[in-house]
Amino acid sequence: MARQGRSQQQALQLRTEWASFDLVRVGSGLPMSFLRGDLFLISGCITTTAPTKHQAGWDLTIGWVDLRSAPTREWTFLAPTAMSRYEGIYQCGTSMTLKTDGKLKINFKKNTNPMVLHISGLCCHISKEEPIPIEVAKYKRRDWFNQPSKSKAPVEEGSQIALEADENNSPALQRCGNIVCLHGEFKEAVFGPSARLVGTLPEGLRPLRDLRFLASLLGPGDSRVLEHSVALSIRLDGQISVQGGKVHQVDRKGHMRVYQQNKRGRLCLDGIRFSLTDGHPLELSKHVAGTTGCRDA
Repeated sequence: MARQGRSQQQALQLRTEWASFDLVRVGSGLPMSFLRGDLFLISGCITTTAPTKHQAGWDLTIGWVDLRSAPTREWTFLAPTAMSRYEGIYQCGTSMTLKTDGKLKINFKKNTNPMVLHISGLCCHISKEEPIPIEVAKYKRRDWFNQPSKSKAPVEEGSQIALEADENNSPALQRCGNIVCLHGEFKEAVFGPSARLVGTLPEGLRPLRDLRFLASLLGPGDSRVLEHSVALSIRLDGQISVQGGKVHQVDRKGHMRVYQQNKRGRLCLDGIRFSLTDGHPLELSKHVAGTTGCRDA
């Protein structure tokens, strides 16, 4: 049973090469970690004070969380990144992994040395209970880019499957109160510009409206480095679909380039979560218009 009574709030411990950043001043607005039952979150923004000391292609520890909040498995996220304290976010983001020993690590490529990292929104569960598996859609490899709109023929035994779950970290979910947290990975696949069905959530653990997220594609092998991002949608009926597109990469000058190649990688569901209850409507700015038929919650 989930430990709903647990509640703690602590400042995130940072290495000396990193400091808190409130988008104006360095050293103000400490990033915080929050534990509510089995749900763990981090909020805040940090900046490096020694960018030349960081080496691309290696796991770098930027801080620690309390061991009582450490997860039972690794969680990998995409942290929005700025290359300067004086500009916006133009790059896709930096790979960030929360380890089972409480260490928070990043990994970046040669042309994307981060100056500012936004870590708000990092969310995972630390439950030790057995997770609920997610039903994975099975398609023949030849049908992957030509999925039927309503129904599909059953996949015969021995056929080549286009999308398969990772045996060691299969897609699953955990309920923490009224919050459903998804996690797990798929084996390497190609994701084009059209939406593809990848799985279905069990009844009773589906959102109250259609939702859209930014999901990540991990690199080859057992890499925890995020190579690309894809659009992930969860429908009212529990269907999970993913839409890829063309490859985006940062060149040596720090500019984003688009290449005429479909995105390839291991789809990672870490960080995808939603509420099973109605939220509270947001008060929109007069410069922002809500979408007809959607709840702004």
